[in-house]
Amino acid sequence: MMDTEAELIYWFDRGQCPDCHGRHIVPGPRGGLSQNFACGGCGARFNVAKWQGRVFFVERLGDPPPGLQ
Repeated sequence: MMDTEAELIYWFDRGQCPDCHGRHIVPGPRGGLSQNFACGGCGARFNVAKWQGRVFFVERLGDPPPGLQ
């Protein structure tokens, strides 16, 4: 499991889940620069902020999926 913001940003910049490295990222609600995403593979959820196509902020929403803690 990735915990630091820099690690989370690294994976989301590449369009991959930081936990399972899957590429099936499902978009959710958005507001302003932020949008919620869920991994279609492991179920991890994140809030991601982008500016000019680059991820500059990521935070985990809720607890990590079971088995990834």
